[in-house]
Amino acid sequence: MKKSGQKKKILSALLVIMLVFTVMPADQVFAANSTVTITESETIATIQTNIQNKLTGAKSGDVVTVSGKKTNAANAALTLNIPKGCKVIWKADLTWEKVAYSEGGISLTGAGEFEVDGGSVINKNNGSYKGEAIRIDCPNATLTLKSGTIGSADSYESTIRCRQAGVTINIKGGIVKCGSSARAIESHTSYGGVLNMSGGTIIGPYGISIKTVNITGGTIQTTSKEVETCIEAINVNMSGGKVISSGTTQSPYIKYTPVIMGISFSNSVIKISGGTITGDQGVSIDDGSIIITGGKIQGHGKAQAAGGTGGNAIIAYGKSAVAYLKGSCSGGKWVVLSGNSQIVQVDSISIPKFRHNKKTGLNFEGRMGTAVWNMSGSTPGIKFTFSDKSSKTLSWGKKVSGSQLAKPKGLKLTKTKASWKSVKNNNGYTLKIMQGKKTVLTKKIKKNAKSYKFTAKDKKKLKKGKSYTATLIAKETGIYKSSKPAKSKAARM
Repeated sequence: MKKSGQKKKILSALLVIMLVFTVMPADQVFAANSTVTITESETIATIQTNIQNKLTGAKSGDVVTVSGKKTNAANAALTLNIPKGCKVIWKADLTWEKVAYSEGGISLTGAGEFEVDGGSVINKNNGSYKGEAIRIDCPNATLTLKSGTIGSADSYESTIRCRQAGVTINIKGGIVKCGSSARAIESHTSYGGVLNMSGGTIIGPYGISIKTVNITGGTIQTTSKEVETCIEAINVNMSGGKVISSGTTQSPYIKYTPVIMGISFSNSVIKISGGTITGDQGVSIDDGSIIITGGKIQGHGKAQAAGGTGGNAIIAYGKSAVAYLKGSCSGGKWVVLSGNSQIVQVDSISIPKFRHNKKTGLNFEGRMGTAVWNMSGSTPGIKFTFSDKSSKTLSWGKKVSGSQLAKPKGLKLTKTKASWKSVKNNNGYTLKIMQGKKTVLTKKIKKNAKSYKFTAKDKKKLKKGKSYTATLIAKETGIYKSSKPAKSKAARM
Protein backbone atom coordinates (compact mmCIF):
# COMPACT_ATOMS: atom_id res chain seq x y z
CA MET A 1 0.00 0.00 0.00
CA LYS A 2 2.79 2.40 0.89
CA LYS A 3 4.51 1.84 -2.46
CA SER A 4 1.22 2.44 -4.32
CA GLY A 5 0.74 5.76 -2.50
CA GLN A 6 4.27 6.91 -3.36
CA LYS A 7 3.71 6.14 -7.04
CA LYS A 8 0.49 8.19 -7.05
CA LYS A 9 2.34 11.19 -5.53
CA ILE A 10 5.08 10.99 -8.16
CA LEU A 11 2.55 10.73 -11.00
CA SER A 12 0.64 13.74 -9.64
CA ALA A 13 3.82 15.81 -9.49
CA LEU A 14 4.70 14.90 -13.08
CA LEU A 15 1.23 15.86 -14.28
CA VAL A 16 1.54 19.29 -12.62
CA ILE A 17 4.89 19.91 -14.36
CA MET A 18 3.45 18.84 -17.73
CA LEU A 19 0.48 21.18 -17.30
CA VAL A 20 2.80 24.14 -16.51
CA PHE A 21 4.76 23.67 -19.75
CA THR A 22 1.54 23.05 -21.72
CA VAL A 23 0.00 26.42 -20.78
CA MET A 24 3.31 28.35 -21.15
CA PRO A 25 3.67 29.99 -24.61
CA ALA A 26 6.33 28.37 -26.78
CA ASP A 27 8.38 31.57 -27.08
CA GLN A 28 8.45 31.94 -23.28
CA VAL A 29 10.11 28.59 -22.60
CA PHE A 30 13.76 29.19 -21.73
CA ALA A 31 16.58 27.01 -20.46
CA ALA A 32 20.06 27.46 -19.12
CA ASN A 33 21.28 27.43 -22.75
CA SER A 34 18.80 28.87 -25.25
CA THR A 35 19.21 29.79 -28.91
CA VAL A 36 17.74 32.45 -31.22
CA THR A 37 18.24 32.62 -34.99
CA ILE A 38 17.73 35.93 -36.78
CA THR A 39 16.74 36.23 -40.46
CA GLU A 40 16.75 38.86 -43.20
CA SER A 41 12.96 39.05 -43.26
CA GLU A 42 12.56 39.87 -39.57
CA THR A 43 12.29 43.42 -38.28
CA ILE A 44 14.50 44.70 -35.46
CA ALA A 45 11.41 44.74 -33.25
CA THR A 46 10.78 41.04 -33.89
CA ILE A 47 14.42 40.11 -33.28
CA GLN A 48 14.38 42.10 -30.04
CA THR A 49 11.20 40.37 -28.85
CA ASN A 50 12.53 36.89 -29.65
CA ILE A 51 15.79 37.46 -27.75
CA GLN A 52 14.15 39.26 -24.84
CA ASN A 53 11.63 36.45 -24.37
CA LYS A 54 14.53 34.08 -23.76
CA LEU A 55 16.01 36.50 -21.21
CA THR A 56 12.81 37.18 -19.32
CA GLY A 57 13.01 35.31 -16.04
CA ALA A 58 16.51 34.00 -16.79
CA LYS A 59 18.67 33.13 -13.79
CA SER A 60 22.34 33.81 -13.12
CA GLY A 61 24.49 31.56 -15.33
CA ASP A 62 21.90 31.29 -18.11
CA VAL A 63 23.19 31.80 -21.67
CA VAL A 64 21.34 32.83 -24.82
CA THR A 65 23.19 32.26 -28.11
CA VAL A 66 22.14 34.33 -31.13
CA SER A 67 23.04 33.26 -34.68
CA GLY A 68 21.84 34.03 -38.21
CA LYS A 69 22.17 37.03 -40.50
CA LYS A 70 20.46 40.33 -41.27
CA THR A 71 22.13 42.93 -43.48
CA ASN A 72 19.27 45.36 -44.12
CA ALA A 73 18.45 46.71 -40.66
CA ALA A 74 17.25 50.33 -40.54
CA ASN A 75 15.55 53.00 -38.45
CA ALA A 76 15.65 51.25 -35.07
CA ALA A 77 18.11 50.22 -32.39
CA LEU A 78 18.15 46.69 -30.97
CA THR A 79 17.70 47.09 -27.19
CA LEU A 80 18.67 44.14 -24.98
CA ASN A 81 18.09 44.01 -21.23
CA ILE A 82 20.47 41.25 -20.12
CA PRO A 83 19.97 40.40 -16.42
CA LYS A 84 22.95 40.46 -14.08
CA GLY A 85 24.81 37.14 -14.15
CA CYS A 86 23.37 36.17 -17.55
CA LYS A 87 25.08 36.26 -20.94
CA VAL A 88 24.17 36.74 -24.58
CA ILE A 89 26.70 35.15 -26.95
CA TRP A 90 26.45 36.92 -30.32
CA LYS A 91 27.37 34.75 -33.31
CA ALA A 92 25.03 36.53 -35.71
CA ASP A 93 25.85 39.11 -38.40
CA LEU A 94 23.75 42.27 -38.03
CA THR A 95 24.29 45.35 -40.20
CA TRP A 96 22.39 48.64 -40.29
CA GLU A 97 22.14 50.17 -43.75
CA LYS A 98 23.55 53.61 -44.49
CA VAL A 99 20.60 55.87 -43.71
CA ALA A 100 21.45 59.44 -42.69
CA TYR A 101 20.10 60.57 -39.30
CA SER A 102 18.67 57.12 -38.62
CA GLU A 103 18.99 55.31 -35.29
CA GLY A 104 20.74 51.95 -35.20
CA GLY A 105 23.16 49.77 -33.28
CA ILE A 106 22.68 47.64 -30.17
CA SER A 107 21.76 49.26 -26.85
CA LEU A 108 22.61 47.24 -23.72
CA THR A 109 20.33 48.16 -20.81
CA GLY A 110 21.03 45.31 -18.37
CA ALA A 111 23.96 44.54 -16.04
CA GLY A 112 24.71 41.17 -17.69
CA GLU A 113 27.35 40.34 -20.33
CA PHE A 114 27.14 40.72 -24.10
CA GLU A 115 29.83 38.65 -25.83
CA VAL A 116 30.59 38.85 -29.56
CA ASP A 117 32.09 35.52 -30.61
CA GLY A 118 32.46 35.12 -34.37
CA GLY A 119 29.59 37.42 -35.29
CA SER A 120 29.45 41.09 -36.27
CA VAL A 121 27.63 44.28 -35.25
CA ILE A 122 28.05 47.01 -37.88
CA ASN A 123 26.27 50.36 -38.05
CA LYS A 124 26.73 52.24 -41.34
CA ASN A 125 24.47 55.17 -40.33
CA ASN A 126 26.10 58.58 -40.41
CA GLY A 127 25.14 61.97 -39.00
CA SER A 128 22.58 60.71 -36.49
CA TYR A 129 24.42 61.19 -33.19
CA LYS A 130 23.12 57.65 -32.61
CA GLY A 131 25.45 55.88 -34.98
CA GLU A 132 27.33 53.73 -32.47
CA ALA A 133 27.59 50.01 -33.13
CA ILE A 134 27.09 49.28 -29.41
CA ARG A 135 25.88 51.61 -26.66
CA ILE A 136 26.19 50.55 -23.03
CA ASP A 137 23.29 52.17 -21.20
CA CYS A 138 23.38 50.27 -17.89
CA PRO A 139 25.80 50.59 -14.94
CA ASN A 140 28.19 47.68 -14.31
CA ALA A 141 27.45 45.95 -17.64
CA THR A 142 30.12 43.88 -19.44
CA LEU A 143 30.95 43.82 -23.14
CA THR A 144 33.36 41.17 -24.45
CA LEU A 145 34.78 40.79 -27.95
CA LYS A 146 36.19 37.28 -28.33
CA SER A 147 36.24 37.17 -32.13
CA GLY A 148 34.37 38.89 -34.94
CA THR A 149 33.80 42.59 -35.76
CA ILE A 150 32.25 45.63 -34.09
CA GLY A 151 32.24 48.56 -36.54
CA SER A 152 30.67 51.94 -37.29
CA ALA A 153 30.86 54.83 -39.77
CA ASP A 154 29.32 57.74 -37.80
CA SER A 155 31.38 60.95 -37.82
CA TYR A 156 29.90 62.05 -34.49
CA GLU A 157 29.65 58.94 -32.32
CA SER A 158 32.15 56.29 -31.25
CA THR A 159 31.94 52.66 -32.31
CA ILE A 160 31.48 51.62 -28.67
CA ARG A 161 30.16 54.23 -26.25
CA CYS A 162 29.75 53.76 -22.49
CA ARG A 163 27.08 56.04 -21.05
CA GLN A 164 26.95 54.61 -17.53
CA ALA A 165 29.34 53.99 -14.62
CA GLY A 166 31.34 50.87 -13.80
CA VAL A 167 31.36 49.34 -17.29
CA THR A 168 33.90 46.63 -18.19
CA ILE A 169 35.04 46.06 -21.79
CA ASN A 170 37.12 42.95 -22.58
CA ILE A 171 38.87 42.74 -25.96
CA LYS A 172 40.30 39.23 -26.38
CA GLY A 173 40.29 38.99 -30.18
CA GLY A 174 38.51 40.26 -33.27
CA ILE A 175 38.44 43.90 -34.33
CA VAL A 176 36.79 47.13 -33.19
CA LYS A 177 36.82 49.46 -36.19
CA CYS A 178 35.78 53.10 -36.41
CA GLY A 179 35.67 54.17 -40.04
CA SER A 180 34.95 57.89 -39.75
CA SER A 181 36.28 60.67 -37.51
CA ALA A 182 35.21 59.52 -34.05
CA ARG A 183 36.77 57.32 -31.36
CA ALA A 184 36.71 53.55 -31.48
CA ILE A 185 35.82 53.33 -27.76
CA GLU A 186 34.72 56.20 -25.55
CA SER A 187 33.64 56.51 -21.94
CA HIS A 188 33.89 59.68 -19.85
CA THR A 189 36.63 59.08 -17.29
CA SER A 190 34.33 60.09 -14.42
CA TYR A 191 32.28 56.93 -15.15
CA GLY A 192 35.15 54.74 -14.01
CA GLY A 193 35.07 52.27 -16.91
CA VAL A 194 37.74 49.61 -17.48
CA LEU A 195 39.16 48.27 -20.75
CA ASN A 196 41.00 44.93 -20.52
CA MET A 197 42.81 44.08 -23.75
CA SER A 198 44.58 40.75 -24.23
CA GLY A 199 44.28 40.35 -28.02
CA GLY A 200 42.58 41.58 -31.15
CA THR A 201 42.71 45.05 -32.72
CA ILE A 202 41.19 48.44 -31.93
CA ILE A 203 41.57 50.80 -34.88
CA GLY A 204 40.17 54.21 -35.72
CA PRO A 205 41.08 57.84 -36.37
CA TYR A 206 41.01 58.98 -32.73
CA GLY A 207 41.83 55.98 -30.52
CA ILE A 208 40.10 55.33 -27.19
CA SER A 209 39.14 57.23 -24.04
CA ILE A 210 38.24 55.46 -20.78
CA LYS A 211 39.33 55.73 -17.14
CA THR A 212 41.43 52.55 -16.77
CA VAL A 213 43.23 50.60 -19.51
CA ASN A 214 44.96 47.24 -18.92
CA ILE A 215 46.90 45.91 -21.92
CA THR A 216 48.56 42.49 -22.05
CA GLY A 217 48.28 41.91 -25.81
CA GLY A 218 46.66 43.03 -29.05
CA THR A 219 47.02 46.31 -30.98
CA ILE A 220 45.53 49.78 -30.52
CA GLN A 221 46.13 52.03 -33.54
CA THR A 222 45.02 55.45 -34.79
CA THR A 223 44.67 55.94 -38.56
CA SER A 224 44.30 59.70 -38.94
CA LYS A 225 46.93 61.46 -41.11
CA GLU A 226 47.24 63.99 -38.33
CA VAL A 227 48.91 62.71 -35.18
CA GLU A 228 46.26 61.60 -32.69
CA THR A 229 46.39 60.15 -29.20
CA CYS A 230 45.74 56.38 -29.11
CA ILE A 231 44.86 56.21 -25.41
CA GLU A 232 43.50 58.87 -23.08
CA ALA A 233 43.05 57.47 -19.58
CA ILE A 234 43.70 58.17 -15.92
CA ASN A 235 45.35 54.81 -15.25
CA VAL A 236 47.23 52.70 -17.82
CA ASN A 237 48.87 49.33 -17.10
CA MET A 238 50.72 47.87 -20.09
CA SER A 239 52.72 44.63 -20.04
CA GLY A 240 52.38 43.59 -23.70
CA GLY A 241 50.80 44.41 -27.04
CA LYS A 242 51.30 47.40 -29.34
CA VAL A 243 50.04 50.98 -29.24
CA ILE A 244 50.67 52.86 -32.50
CA SER A 245 49.85 56.39 -33.64
CA SER A 246 50.20 56.33 -37.44
CA GLY A 247 49.84 60.07 -38.14
CA THR A 248 52.79 62.07 -39.50
CA THR A 249 51.27 65.59 -39.72
CA GLN A 250 50.23 67.85 -36.87
CA SER A 251 48.02 70.88 -36.42
CA PRO A 252 50.05 73.99 -35.46
CA TYR A 253 48.06 74.61 -32.27
CA ILE A 254 48.89 71.18 -30.82
CA LYS A 255 52.13 71.22 -28.83
CA TYR A 256 52.30 67.56 -27.84
CA THR A 257 50.25 64.65 -29.14
CA PRO A 258 51.45 61.56 -27.29
CA VAL A 259 50.53 57.97 -28.07
CA ILE A 260 49.45 57.44 -24.45
CA MET A 261 48.28 60.36 -22.32
CA GLY A 262 47.47 60.31 -18.63
CA ILE A 263 44.84 63.01 -18.39
CA SER A 264 44.49 65.20 -15.32
CA PHE A 265 41.01 64.55 -13.93
CA SER A 266 42.90 63.10 -10.95
CA ASN A 267 46.41 61.84 -10.26
CA SER A 268 47.21 59.60 -13.22
CA VAL A 269 49.43 56.53 -13.05
CA ILE A 270 50.97 55.01 -16.18
CA LYS A 271 52.79 51.71 -15.64
CA ILE A 272 54.61 50.09 -18.55
CA SER A 273 56.40 46.77 -18.10
CA GLY A 274 56.27 45.43 -21.66
CA GLY A 275 54.94 45.94 -25.18
CA THR A 276 55.72 48.58 -27.80
CA ILE A 277 54.59 52.22 -28.02
CA THR A 278 55.27 54.09 -31.28
CA GLY A 279 54.24 57.55 -32.46
CA ASP A 280 55.15 61.18 -32.91
CA GLN A 281 55.39 61.46 -29.12
CA GLY A 282 55.53 58.52 -26.74
CA VAL A 283 53.97 58.86 -23.29
CA SER A 284 52.68 62.03 -21.65
CA ILE A 285 51.27 62.68 -18.19
CA ASP A 286 49.90 65.60 -16.19
CA ASP A 287 49.71 65.54 -12.38
CA GLY A 288 50.63 61.90 -11.91
CA SER A 289 53.46 59.44 -12.28
CA ILE A 290 55.05 57.28 -14.98
CA ILE A 291 56.63 53.99 -13.91
CA ILE A 292 58.50 52.16 -16.68
CA THR A 293 60.12 48.82 -15.94
CA GLY A 294 60.24 47.37 -19.46
CA GLY A 295 58.92 47.58 -23.02
CA LYS A 296 59.90 49.91 -25.86
CA ILE A 297 58.84 53.54 -26.27
CA GLN A 298 59.62 55.54 -29.40
CA GLY A 299 58.84 59.16 -30.21
CA HIS A 300 59.76 59.49 -33.91
CA GLY A 301 58.77 63.17 -34.18
CA LYS A 302 57.74 63.02 -37.85
CA ALA A 303 55.07 65.67 -37.28
CA GLN A 304 57.44 68.18 -35.66
CA ALA A 305 58.41 71.41 -37.41
CA ALA A 306 61.18 71.29 -40.02
CA GLY A 307 64.58 71.37 -38.39
CA GLY A 308 63.35 69.70 -35.22
CA THR A 309 65.30 66.93 -33.59
CA GLY A 310 62.52 64.39 -33.37
CA GLY A 311 59.77 63.39 -30.97
CA ASN A 312 59.75 62.84 -27.26
CA ALA A 313 59.67 59.39 -25.72
CA ILE A 314 58.35 60.71 -22.40
CA ILE A 315 56.72 64.03 -21.51
CA ALA A 316 55.89 65.11 -17.96
CA TYR A 317 54.41 68.43 -16.97
CA GLY A 318 52.39 70.01 -14.18
CA LYS A 319 53.23 68.28 -10.89
CA SER A 320 54.14 64.96 -12.43
CA ALA A 321 56.92 62.56 -11.52
CA VAL A 322 58.72 60.44 -14.11
CA ALA A 323 59.44 57.48 -11.90
CA TYR A 324 61.63 54.40 -12.24
CA LEU A 325 62.69 54.52 -15.87
CA LYS A 326 63.98 51.13 -16.93
CA GLY A 327 63.35 50.12 -20.50
CA SER A 328 64.08 51.01 -24.11
CA CYS A 329 63.26 54.59 -25.11
CA SER A 330 64.23 56.43 -28.28
CA GLY A 331 63.55 59.79 -29.85
CA GLY A 332 65.25 63.12 -30.51
CA LYS A 333 64.38 64.25 -26.99
CA TRP A 334 64.05 61.44 -24.55
CA VAL A 335 62.48 63.16 -21.51
CA VAL A 336 60.73 66.53 -21.47
CA LEU A 337 60.07 68.10 -18.09
CA SER A 338 58.31 71.34 -17.23
CA GLY A 339 56.81 73.07 -14.23
CA ASN A 340 57.38 71.12 -11.01
CA SER A 341 57.99 67.77 -12.70
CA GLN A 342 60.84 65.63 -11.46
CA ILE A 343 62.64 62.41 -12.20
CA VAL A 344 62.41 60.15 -9.18
CA GLN A 345 64.65 57.30 -10.26
CA VAL A 346 66.56 56.22 -13.34
CA ASP A 347 67.95 52.74 -13.81
CA SER A 348 69.33 50.60 -16.66
CA ILE A 349 68.28 52.64 -19.68
CA SER A 350 68.87 50.76 -22.93
CA ILE A 351 68.40 53.39 -25.65
CA PRO A 352 70.09 55.84 -25.54
CA LYS A 353 72.78 54.04 -23.54
CA PHE A 354 73.17 56.15 -20.43
CA ARG A 355 76.24 55.62 -18.30
CA HIS A 356 77.63 57.39 -15.30
CA ASN A 357 78.87 60.89 -16.18
CA LYS A 358 78.03 60.55 -19.88
CA LYS A 359 76.34 63.31 -21.87
CA THR A 360 73.20 62.99 -23.96
CA GLY A 361 70.53 65.26 -25.42
CA LEU A 362 67.58 65.98 -23.14
CA ASN A 363 65.04 68.75 -22.82
CA PHE A 364 64.31 70.62 -19.60
CA GLU A 365 61.69 73.40 -19.25
CA GLY A 366 61.49 73.77 -23.02
CA ARG A 367 65.25 74.22 -23.54
CA MET A 368 67.31 71.66 -25.39
CA GLY A 369 70.73 70.91 -23.98
CA THR A 370 73.07 68.20 -22.78
CA ALA A 371 72.91 66.41 -19.46
CA VAL A 372 75.34 64.58 -17.24
CA TRP A 373 73.74 61.61 -15.54
CA ASN A 374 75.36 60.89 -12.20
CA MET A 375 73.78 57.76 -10.79
CA SER A 376 76.14 57.50 -7.84
CA GLY A 377 77.31 59.76 -5.05
CA SER A 378 75.57 61.43 -2.14
CA THR A 379 73.04 63.36 -4.24
CA PRO A 380 72.41 61.43 -7.48
CA GLY A 381 70.71 63.42 -10.22
CA ILE A 382 71.10 65.11 -13.61
CA LYS A 383 72.99 68.26 -14.42
CA PHE A 384 71.60 70.10 -17.49
CA THR A 385 73.87 72.43 -19.48
CA PHE A 386 72.21 74.63 -22.11
CA SER A 387 73.46 76.34 -25.27
CA ASP A 388 73.88 79.65 -23.44
CA LYS A 389 76.22 77.84 -21.01
CA SER A 390 73.73 78.17 -18.16
CA SER A 391 73.02 75.03 -16.19
CA LYS A 392 70.55 73.52 -13.81
CA THR A 393 70.86 70.45 -11.61
CA LEU A 394 67.86 68.22 -11.03
CA SER A 395 68.45 65.99 -8.02
CA TRP A 396 66.12 63.33 -6.74
CA GLY A 397 67.99 63.40 -3.45
CA LYS A 398 67.82 59.67 -2.78
CA LYS A 399 69.85 56.64 -3.70
CA VAL A 400 69.12 55.20 -7.12
CA SER A 401 67.47 52.18 -5.53
CA GLY A 402 64.58 54.42 -4.46
CA SER A 403 62.45 54.41 -1.33
CA GLN A 404 62.11 51.28 0.79
CA LEU A 405 58.83 49.66 1.72
CA ALA A 406 57.92 49.64 5.40
CA LYS A 407 58.74 46.52 7.39
CA PRO A 408 55.60 44.42 7.95
CA LYS A 409 54.14 44.74 11.44
CA GLY A 410 52.35 42.26 13.68
CA LEU A 411 53.87 39.10 12.16
CA LYS A 412 52.46 36.13 14.09
CA LEU A 413 53.03 32.41 13.63
CA THR A 414 50.64 29.67 14.78
CA LYS A 415 50.20 25.96 14.04
CA THR A 416 47.85 26.70 11.14
CA LYS A 417 48.96 30.01 9.60
CA ALA A 418 51.12 33.14 9.54
CA SER A 419 49.41 36.54 9.76
CA TRP A 420 50.49 40.20 9.56
CA LYS A 421 49.36 43.75 8.79
CA SER A 422 49.51 44.63 5.10
CA VAL A 423 52.19 47.08 3.90
CA LYS A 424 51.24 50.00 1.64
CA ASN A 425 52.49 49.80 -1.99
CA ASN A 426 53.58 46.16 -1.63
CA ASN A 427 53.92 43.86 -4.65
CA GLY A 428 53.36 40.68 -2.66
CA TYR A 429 55.40 39.04 0.10
CA THR A 430 58.06 36.40 0.62
CA LEU A 431 57.37 34.26 3.69
CA LYS A 432 60.02 31.96 5.17
CA ILE A 433 59.55 29.47 8.01
CA MET A 434 62.79 28.87 9.88
CA GLN A 435 63.98 26.20 12.28
CA GLY A 436 66.91 27.91 13.86
CA LYS A 437 69.01 29.16 10.92
CA LYS A 438 67.61 26.56 8.54
CA THR A 439 64.87 27.55 6.05
CA VAL A 440 62.18 24.85 6.10
CA LEU A 441 59.54 26.53 3.94
CA THR A 442 59.51 29.45 1.46
CA LYS A 443 56.25 30.87 0.08
CA LYS A 444 55.50 33.65 -2.39
CA ILE A 445 52.37 35.44 -1.19
CA LYS A 446 50.03 37.49 -3.39
CA LYS A 447 49.77 41.27 -3.31
CA ASN A 448 47.99 42.89 -0.33
CA ALA A 449 47.54 39.56 1.50
CA LYS A 450 47.35 39.63 5.30
CA SER A 451 47.84 35.96 6.07
CA TYR A 452 48.93 32.59 4.72
CA LYS A 453 47.25 29.33 5.78
CA PHE A 454 49.47 26.25 5.75
CA THR A 455 48.46 23.51 3.30
CA ALA A 456 48.58 19.80 4.08
CA LYS A 457 51.82 19.62 2.08
CA ASP A 458 53.30 22.48 4.13
CA LYS A 459 52.37 20.79 7.41
CA LYS A 460 54.34 17.66 6.45
CA LYS A 461 57.50 19.81 6.46
CA LEU A 462 56.65 21.36 9.83
CA LYS A 463 57.32 18.62 12.39
CA LYS A 464 55.00 18.31 15.34
CA GLY A 465 56.48 19.48 18.62
CA LYS A 466 59.31 21.43 16.98
CA SER A 467 59.77 25.20 17.39
CA TYR A 468 59.79 27.54 14.35
CA THR A 469 59.97 31.24 13.54
CA ALA A 470 58.70 33.18 10.51
CA THR A 471 60.31 35.99 8.50
CA LEU A 472 58.38 38.17 6.04
CA ILE A 473 59.56 40.62 3.36
CA ALA A 474 57.31 42.99 1.40
CA LYS A 475 58.42 42.68 -2.25
CA GLU A 476 59.63 45.62 -4.35
CA THR A 477 57.34 47.50 -6.74
CA GLY A 478 57.95 50.51 -9.00
CA ILE A 479 60.19 53.00 -7.20
CA TYR A 480 60.06 51.10 -3.91
CA LYS A 481 62.60 48.46 -2.98
CA SER A 482 61.85 45.46 -0.77
CA SER A 483 61.35 45.95 2.95
CA LYS A 484 63.59 44.81 5.72
CA PRO A 485 62.52 41.39 7.00
CA ALA A 486 60.03 41.17 9.85
CA LYS A 487 60.49 38.32 12.33
CA SER A 488 57.89 36.53 14.46
CA LYS A 489 58.17 35.05 17.92
CA ALA A 490 58.88 31.32 18.08
CA ALA A 491 55.89 28.99 17.83
CA ARG A 492 55.67 25.24 18.53
CA MET A 493 53.91 23.13 15.92
